[in-house]
Amino acid sequence: MSQDTATQHKDQLSRLWQKWRQERAEALREPHGWLSLTNLVWLGPEAIHIEGLPGTWASVDAPNNDAKTSTVAHRIHLSLAAGEHLSRSLPSGETAQLHGPLELDIELERGQENKVFSEGPILIELASRGGRVAVRPRDSSSPKLAGFTGLVPAYPFTPSWIVEATFHPYDEPRVMPILTAQPGLESTARAQGTVTFTIPEGGAVVELVAIGSPDGLSLNFTDETNGDTTSAWRIAPIVNTSPFDVAGGGDAGGAQVWIDFNRAKNFPAHFTAFGTCPRPVKGNHIPARVEAGELRPE
Repeated sequence: MSQDTATQHKDQLSRLWQKWRQERAEALREPHGWLSLTNLVWLGPEAIHIEGLPGTWASVDAPNNDAKTSTVAHRIHLSLAAGEHLSRSLPSGETAQLHGPLELDIELERGQENKVFSEGPILIELASRGGRVAVRPRDSSSPKLAGFTGLVPAYPFTPSWIVEATFHPYDEPRVMPILTAQPGLESTARAQGTVTFTIPEGGAVVELVAIGSPDGLSLNFTDETNGDTTSAWRIAPIVNTSPFDVAGGGDAGGAQVWIDFNRAKNFPAHFTAFGTCPRPVKGNHIPARVEAGELRPE
């Protein structure tokens, strides 16, 4: 590749990266996106009132809560007093109006993490995490959302941090225990295999666990910039097509993949205290400063 061609490729990759940053910021500005979160309340058997929301909420035992036979993971009891009301999103896409006085049991089925209600500008998310259930309001008028007007800060685009790697798939996906952004809340990651690559700075070879699905792999990792210029951990995409192939030559095939650390991004929990985001699997650390991708949010 000539110097002129290399420069053209770098310029085009840089433009695509800038476009990704713009799209990323637009997604964060969604009215009920991650920046609209205003609370995270774990439910127990005692009915509680949650500030700013109508009714009282409690988590009650699901009927026949046997993981082998029951499809119901959680049952939440909602009590609305006279004059209180909510809107409920239905699977059909329609909305049902709920008016008090009303006693309502809401079931979350296994594999169904969320159900949504609304009250004015507030979406009320019921979220199943780690065997527990939480109420998480999303307010389109939240100060944090209103205060986000630019881009997520990031290191300058650096082509050397688009790293070629070798993917070693497991015979079967492995479920690995992980911690999350919330103290005491544990979860699992679906590991598809490992990726081996050479660190651009220093030349050390590392092997880390890739998570996700065969059609969408990611690297959830820590590095030596964490707590300094970057958040405690970040996630980067793993792709089958070389980003340097700006003409779109197609899938390279085989075990060859690329990790674009320029698109290493913060998790929602790095913008808000109400995220339940997954931490990396144990040992997924890069022993170098990955000075690429998003910086710690301001």
